[in-house]
Amino acid sequence: MTSRRWLIGLALVLVLAGGAWFYQSRATAPRFDRSTIDTANLHPSIAEALEQAIGKVEASPRSAESWGELGMVLMAHDLADSARQCFRQAQDLDDTDMRWPYLLGYTYEEVDYQTALVAYREALTIDPNSVPVRIRVATIQMRLGLLDEAHETLKTGLATQPANPYLLTTLGRLHVIRGELSEAEQAFTAAAQQPDWMAQPALLDLVKLAVRQHNLSQATAYQQRLLQLPQAGQMEFPDPVIERVRFLEGLSKLIAERADLALARGDARMAASLYEAFVAKRPDMPNAQVNLAQAYAMSGNWPAAIQRYQSVLDEFGENVAARYGLAAVYSQSGQAELAKQEYQRVIDSKPDHKNAWLQLGILQEQSGNLDEALDCYLRASEIDPSFAQAQLASGIMLMNRDDLTAAAPYIERAVQLSQGDPLPQQYLQELRKRQAAETPEGN
Repeated sequence: MTSRRWLIGLALVLVLAGGAWFYQSRATAPRFDRSTIDTANLHPSIAEALEQAIGKVEASPRSAESWGELGMVLMAHDLADSARQCFRQAQDLDDTDMRWPYLLGYTYEEVDYQTALVAYREALTIDPNSVPVRIRVATIQMRLGLLDEAHETLKTGLATQPANPYLLTTLGRLHVIRGELSEAEQAFTAAAQQPDWMAQPALLDLVKLAVRQHNLSQATAYQQRLLQLPQAGQMEFPDPVIERVRFLEGLSKLIAERADLALARGDARMAASLYEAFVAKRPDMPNAQVNLAQAYAMSGNWPAAIQRYQSVLDEFGENVAARYGLAAVYSQSGQAELAKQEYQRVIDSKPDHKNAWLQLGILQEQSGNLDEALDCYLRASEIDPSFAQAQLASGIMLMNRDDLTAAAPYIERAVQLSQGDPLPQQYLQELRKRQAAETPEGN
């Protein structure tokens, strides 16, 4: 009897302990803060998708997969801040899955290069054989001017995948930035010769390279090869992780793909017609509306472009692509002061937006605000040392101020970045002449 009571008592203790553990585990499990999202103002289909994803997290709060899936749904619908929280939580729960730091880096790619690079490097450490991750690491390194590091990143990948056309094409672009045109041509040619992929990216780069080298017959030959490839060829490296997000966006639908292709080949009217049809079905997609506005702008329909860009900003809040597009349309339609205001708003929202700095500088220069223009050009050059236009603009402005010593590195860098472009060469020659004229005889 005593033994029986002892066993019953032990069982009761275990049950109570297990219940306490379960309660404590549930109490300390990570939770998604619903207050960060106002689903009432979302399209019903998006709100439903979010509710389903949040429900999975609430049912399995320690599941990295559930948190990651919720992050992808949020990311697909431009809710980046909340998506980042989910990807960080997913990584905390499972630090062996490269998807979570990779997607975290992707959300930062257009707003914070340094943070994106840190996350991408974490993903690459987990999966060094992932070509998409390696290319994104190298691309960010190039944007930051870390050219030697980018070269090492690509060479490491090619050591195990020497025939990968996407790695070869990216390596070729790095060689172009470094002024190594012969090596660039070798990389692009090797990529274009690889089977089982559509070689448009490598062929397009070969066309540009031949034009820079004033080899028009070779450029024409590459162009003829391009025309033989189908229009719907793969223009980006395959990326299953990002494709999952795009599927959640709904952008994998045929109508959107056709619109994207029409816009890419410059058929603005066709693109506008297709985007109008897509937006009518999915008014909740700001990216499609931005592309529609761009198609209007390309066709010269300034009022429609302005109205569409503004509607994106009104309906979806601050959107850098829409704001930049609005500024560009104001500039192209001769409304310089409005354009300057919008470019400044882009910069306020995204301080490292190099193109906004450059375009604002151009408008300031046209308005006679030379000090402000120079500041803009220098800032764009600092953000991206491989930005040839900004380097040249900075050098020209400094030359016009007779500050030849300060101008020289910018002009030289522009020449290095724009091999075959005669304009930087002309300014370099003028710079050398003026430097020689200022040098006393005998020195």
